[in-house]
Amino acid sequence: CNFLQIMNKVNAYGDVENVVMTCEDWKVRWEKKHTRFHISEVNSSLLKHEHLLLEKANCSVFVPLSGKSVDMKYLADKSHRVVGLEFSEIAIRDFFAEQNIKFTVEKHPSHPFNIYRSSDSAITIYQGDLFQFNSNVAGKFDAVWDRGSFVAINPSQRVSYCDVICEMLNPSSKWLLNTFAYDRSKYPGPPNDTSDEEISELFDTRFDVKLLEVYDSLNPAQISWGLDWFKVRNSLLVKK
Repeated sequence: CNFLQIMNKVNAYGDVENVVMTCEDWKVRWEKKHTRFHISEVNSSLLKHEHLLLEKANCSVFVPLSGKSVDMKYLADKSHRVVGLEFSEIAIRDFFAEQNIKFTVEKHPSHPFNIYRSSDSAITIYQGDLFQFNSNVAGKFDAVWDRGSFVAINPSQRVSYCDVICEMLNPSSKWLLNTFAYDRSKYPGPPNDTSDEEISELFDTRFDVKLLEVYDSLNPAQISWGLDWFKVRNSLLVKK
């Protein structure tokens, strides 16, 4: 991860941290269990739109910045091959423990990743820096489920992030992208807000972009950030 000299902020847990988050910042959040972004149920957006993302059986699905998302087990239980990418060892081990899944750990022979693999090989999670991940590490994917990843990446890194993901996709691969919109003058993120214009600038040249839905989703946590509106946007990107 890039370690950038920037201003600090007080986060929702009362800790001072960088506005521009680093891998180490996220590692500390997992160590302190400052992970309100984790949800213990399968994400409602995935349930609603999985039929568009996964139109065939046995898809290879990439879940970037996967944390301990229960979505991975949900997808694997539907006979898809799931690959997660996560920097925090705590998050990865918590996932396997909480889902009661036996796993093995090995080092990648030529890239800086530890590989956590379920005993049935249905779920593989690579521990390391997303920006060093590519198709030489884990191959190409049919689909990407992006909840909590794009919005966690620093806005200054979004072009690089899109390059990383795009390189791992085949033509016609699909990317279900979950993003947020709010008044960024009132809250610096993360999660970071994204405008319609930014979505177009980032994706239009390489993907066919379909807006699936936009809905209001203001909750007490977001009100505590000083926000008075918060929207969720789900988009389906199909690689050209």
